[in-house]
Amino acid sequence: MRLEVGTFPVHEARFAGRTRWHDGVLDIDRDAVLAAVREDALVGSARLEIARPGESVRIWPVRDVVEPRVKVDGPGVTYPGWFGRSIETVGRGRTHRLAGLGVVEVSSVN
Repeated sequence: MRLEVGTFPVHEARFAGRTRWHDGVLDIDRDAVLAAVREDALVGSARLEIARPGESVRIWPVRDVVEPRVKVDGPGVTYPGWFGRSIETVGRGRTHRLAGLGVVEVSSVN
């Protein structure tokens, strides 16, 4: 088996009552995403905002930028090795990606 990558281009992202992708529009359930992030004991607080190209926005201090991906079939996990995840090879099966979108981690260092 080989790795197949399903690409879902994002032309618009917006907050909505549920998370879904349809025809290039990504609706994001802010509360559900934040609930998942806050499950991690290492996260002291979290906010979720959308910044679009061309907007007058300063994003600082950036710690990392990640393309959203999810492993939907086959062995392993998306982003192996991160946060204690398995390091099993993920080069088989199917992964879906949201193209044209980046998740930017911004955090202070205490």
